[in-house]
Amino acid sequence: MRILSVFFVSLLLCGCGSSLDGLNEPSGSTGQRGSAPLVVTAQNALPISAAVAQLTVPSGRHSLEVAGGDLSQIEIDGVAAVLVELPLAFPVLDEAPSGNFAGPGGGSASLTVSGPDVSIAFSGFVTHDRTRLNGRAQMTGRVDGYNGNVLVTFDGLEIANEDGDYIIDGPVTLAINRVEFTGGHEERVERTMEVTVTDASNGGTVEFVGGTSESDIVTENGIQTGVSTSAGELLFRNYKGLNGLLRRVPAEPFRFTVNEATLVSTVLSGEADLVGDGVIRRRVISPNVFEVAVRPRGATEFQVLGVTNISDVDED
Repeated sequence: MRILSVFFVSLLLCGCGSSLDGLNEPSGSTGQRGSAPLVVTAQNALPISAAVAQLTVPSGRHSLEVAGGDLSQIEIDGVAAVLVELPLAFPVLDEAPSGNFAGPGGGSASLTVSGPDVSIAFSGFVTHDRTRLNGRAQMTGRVDGYNGNVLVTFDGLEIANEDGDYIIDGPVTLAINRVEFTGGHEERVERTMEVTVTDASNGGTVEFVGGTSESDIVTENGIQTGVSTSAGELLFRNYKGLNGLLRRVPAEPFRFTVNEATLVSTVLSGEADLVGDGVIRRRVISPNVFEVAVRPRGATEFQVLGVTNISDVDED
């Protein structure tokens, strides 16, 4: 599974909400009412950490901006990548002509642009990452270049690959502010997510409740550097056997770099906690290496369970 660019890791790993200046905002955190916290134990902490990483550590590469809106060049291989890549692509897609695009591995995508509204309909579209996309994404925004606000609503968008078959429904909002300078640009990106992800294999769902993030990124001479934080809750309903509410709590902002020429991405430092009935700690202990530790309810110390290397191992 391709795991990065860290430009996108920065947007979801761990901050604050956004102001959308009049765009319709999600209705709020109603999904959490009456929900018991997810029980965290030494036995289930690693599966929980893996499930959260799959949902929130994206693998898109800002490919649509690089490709000038050519959907045939989109590089997406998972849920997190879809949630990040498509909202960020609105400014370039809104300037592109409507048309049909062939999937590199089969299928097609139809892009319809009408004023501030953009619609993408995927039909058996297979990306370079060997991911199959079906369903729709509806976008609307008010942007001037890469400055403004975007609302994206997913309508039964299916993402299927070797990691599973998942369906996304619901809105993602984005506020982006980019300032150009000689040799690059700096930008601030803020987002909210209120989407529901369904595991098509068993019908289990996980709901993003009040999911927010903010990132400050500088791109200069082809190198991105930045910091990011994010927060919010994940409500599991028989998703991979998990049930209950889990809070994402930033402890230390994540720092990262990306080489845009080679697409080599590196998470340098950062830490975030997953809090339910018990706590999972995920922190960077060396570039791209996360340590996972657990403190079950009643325990006073964290127990280290293992490490995960999120380096990109699929360069094709």
